[in-house]
Amino acid sequence: MLLSRISTSSLFTLLYLWTIFLTVLPLPLPTGDNNAGNIDNAAPVFFGPPQPPILIQIAIANKDTPKEHAFIAVGDTLLHAVYPTNTDHTQLIPEKEDMSTKAAMEAYRLGMKTIGEAKFGSKFEEGKVIEELLKIKLPPIAENGNCWDFIMIVLKKMKKDGRIVGDADSVLEKYKDIYEERKQARMKRVSVSQ
Repeated sequence: MLLSRISTSSLFTLLYLWTIFLTVLPLPLPTGDNNAGNIDNAAPVFFGPPQPPILIQIAIANKDTPKEHAFIAVGDTLLHAVYPTNTDHTQLIPEKEDMSTKAAMEAYRLGMKTIGEAKFGSKFEEGKVIEELLKIKLPPIAENGNCWDFIMIVLKKMKKDGRIVGDADSVLEKYKDIYEERKQARMKRVSVSQ
């Protein structure tokens, strides 16, 4: 009786293994050349969901004073153009503020105006784009190379690269309106002081 139980259980085990083997056997084995010569059929590789759009904001420090200065906030990154140290001060360079946009708003009492949204696939991609923006070479200050012009250059580059969500031209127009408003305020301030 014990022998028949062992034989029966062995028989069922053997039958089970053969069933699995016969089920898997007809499946095609991967050869690695299924897409050879046709890369267009390859599925894109994603490392998670795309990052939601982030705000593009214009910030103004020392508004209505001779030291008025403009920043562009791309998400939580604040960029502006500043005088480099140890130079003749004829050309500004792009700089990333060390603190977050929110912290800078409080520290510098920045007035913020949202003009649009930007899109990036990931935080890593956003960082790479910010690095590119910091490499922008500005013209001399006398030739439209001030902090306001830096922002326009950044926005035009983001438009060209397809980073602006929605109508990029309307984002540029919103910035031009702010630029003209501040230009008129500066001119008014200068004429009053003379």
